[in-house]
Amino acid sequence: MRRWARLACMVGATVAVFSAGAGVGFADEPSPPAGTRETSPSVRLEDDDMRVAFSGAWTYRWYGRSSGASHRSTHKAGSSVTVRFDGTRISLVSPVAPDRGIARIEVDGSEVATVSTFATRTADQVVVWRSEELPPGEHTLKLTLTGQRERGSKGTWFSVDAFDITGTPLERLGGAGAVLQESDVRLKRTGTWRRRSSDGASGGSALAATSRGATYLLKFRGTAVTWVGRKYARSGKAEVLLDGKRVGVVGGAPSGSAERRVLWAASGLANTTHLVTIRALGAKSFGSSTGTAVDVDAFYVSGTPLRAFTPPPFDYPWSTYIVIDKSEFRLYWVRNGELKKVYPIAHGKVGWTTPNRIWRIDAKYYSSGVFGPRKMRLFKQVRTSRGYRYVYTAYGIHGTNQEWVIGTRASHGCIRMYNRDVLELWPQVPLGTMVVTRD
Repeated sequence: MRRWARLACMVGATVAVFSAGAGVGFADEPSPPAGTRETSPSVRLEDDDMRVAFSGAWTYRWYGRSSGASHRSTHKAGSSVTVRFDGTRISLVSPVAPDRGIARIEVDGSEVATVSTFATRTADQVVVWRSEELPPGEHTLKLTLTGQRERGSKGTWFSVDAFDITGTPLERLGGAGAVLQESDVRLKRTGTWRRRSSDGASGGSALAATSRGATYLLKFRGTAVTWVGRKYARSGKAEVLLDGKRVGVVGGAPSGSAERRVLWAASGLANTTHLVTIRALGAKSFGSSTGTAVDVDAFYVSGTPLRAFTPPPFDYPWSTYIVIDKSEFRLYWVRNGELKKVYPIAHGKVGWTTPNRIWRIDAKYYSSGVFGPRKMRLFKQVRTSRGYRYVYTAYGIHGTNQEWVIGTRASHGCIRMYNRDVLELWPQVPLGTMVVTRD
């Protein structure tokens, strides 16, 4: 029969309930005062260390009062965390709060404890469980959320802040997924990013931005993603968007400097295509911060990395433009150096050939009938004694009331599109956009 031991905490009511059994320290020895920390651990293994393996639906939370300025949280039953180490003791450091649930702890495959982090008052960096003395050698700890809670708790959330290990942490088994270094061609970045070299960085280098608006884009199909970089006192704030929704604001650490730290992570995602956006906010991350740097070292993906943007197959001097390729009957829409979409078109019939030249869109209209619902007027480039200027023409890009002609030479020189396509493209194209017509 199992024996139960309850740890009474000074921060509130009960904090931890332990399932007594082999290897459980609190079942057979005095409980430490609530909120105490290990007095002299050999190593503190933070939640943002790549050697800590999270599985299931965990959320990364940057929080200045957590150990290492971050912790991971979940309320999904079955979510787990695994740590491997070579040593004799391990302790779990977590925040406690009124909405916390219960987790099961296994050491070397055997269940040794059930721990609750429920408390009537919130407290941070609490040692909520400590193993008894273990035989010297390699050990594996696994913590799994049960989805249960104590009476009085308002939820089943559980957070992991750090592990104190008497010994040496070991690398996780199986790796963290596909790795994309900061310069991987499948990533897209905008703004000013400066390269820095470091032996501690993944691949020996990373990129850092200090100005507001500098952005990284990562696209992948899979269930988990991890952003790794340097966390230090000069770190600034960055917002993270997942599939267009802001899911966090992250920063650095109040002191010290550490390479290859997890700056943000998400797991337990639907196995579909996801887009991660990291945007520097140009702000200090905490009161004592001395900088606004946002660091990108690498990304780890559980799934398949995809190209975050498609480079245009052209070499024109503008960042935003349209290419009409008459031989292909295609309109190429390029914005901010990225090929956004290719649309089918019709162009000038024999005797009414669409000229090959450089144009500029200097007028946009609502239209109807033969021109479809929208029209963009093409002004042609002409040379003058003072340089180039653009003059009005009868040519334009518009829809059509004869959509069956798309893909043929059918117009009097204008570019015809499907009405649904011109309705999609028209609001995206700013006045002043350059256009090239070519064979």
